[in-house]
Amino acid sequence: TASDEEGRRTVFDFIRDARGLTYVGRLDVHTTGLLLLTTDGEAVHRLTHPSYRVSRSYTALVHGRPTAEIEAAARQRVLVDGKAVVPVKMRVRPGKEGRSILDVTLNEGRNRIVRNWCEAMG
Repeated sequence: TASDEEGRRTVFDFIRDARGLTYVGRLDVHTTGLLLLTTDGEAVHRLTHPSYRVSRSYTALVHGRPTAEIEAAARQRVLVDGKAVVPVKMRVRPGKEGRSILDVTLNEGRNRIVRNWCEAMG
């Protein structure tokens, strides 16, 4: 976000002159990843508007079920907010301490889509 309701620092606090900058990408306190900062409004539109179907790749650390069960669940039709999540590519691999690593590529960028998708799979 460009401003935080709890007064926490934002990415723009780390930039000397942020005038005119906007961002592409969504991160929250539980997420790491890439934010693209730009003054190019057309680029922002092409990267974020659903009609352009720009692929987004995510990696999630998942727990609560064995790796094989997570993979089987991810291959099923899963709805988030009444709409199916359709992976373009997906891989589930064993992690450490009973966790699994889910690598997924989607052509959509709904807010918290991977987290909500994993929760919907249990």
